[in-house]
Amino acid sequence: MAAGWALDLFRGTQTREHGDVEIAVPAANFPEIRGRFPGYAFDAVSSGRIWANATPDVLAATRQTWLRDTCRPPANPLEVPSSRLSNSAQAEA
Repeated sequence: MAAGWALDLFRGTQTREHGDVEIAVPAANFPEIRGRFPGYAFDAVSSGRIWANATPDVLAATRQTWLRDTCRPPANPLEVPSSRLSNSAQAEA
């Protein structure tokens, strides 16, 4: 568990509504996580850019990944609050 829910768990109370759940996964374990969600798209996010249905090499080069139901279109980076976009990534695809 990471981010907002992690802080609330630490505090022992829910402080606000949460629209998502964030987890931290060691990079070496990410393929296992990805394999457990075959019906979903994995979008890589970095430096204000979103790579929809990112390839494994792009996912490995970025530090934030969003799981998305394939029935929904990828997020528009202009509509995503900058606080949700990672500033540290190496990928260029």
